[in-house]
Amino acid sequence: MIETEYKGYKLNNAVSAIVMFYPKVSNGSDLIKDIQEAPNSLTTLCNLYCAFRMSADHEARKKSLEELVNEIDYSDLMATESDFYKTINLLINGEKSTAEKHS
Repeated sequence: MIETEYKGYKLNNAVSAIVMFYPKVSNGSDLIKDIQEAPNSLTTLCNLYCAFRMSADHEARKKSLEELVNEIDYSDLMATESDFYKTINLLINGEKSTAEKHS
């Protein structure tokens, strides 16, 4: 399991993030299917962020999805080299992106 932070908020990729919280925040959707159908979907990325937040922080589970999504900087969603994308990729892939490895 990897634990990290985005803008001071705790996130982790525990199995509970995918098994329990992703379906909860995505109205029962399946992560693998969502990624296969639309790999660059902002909705899927935001749902993953919420699931990773809820997995890592009990207080995040008390917040609305809107509150959790509003933690993400809008500019980070528009730039694939942003901290948001780096954090999500780390939690999905389990390692730093190629760009980070060479910096």
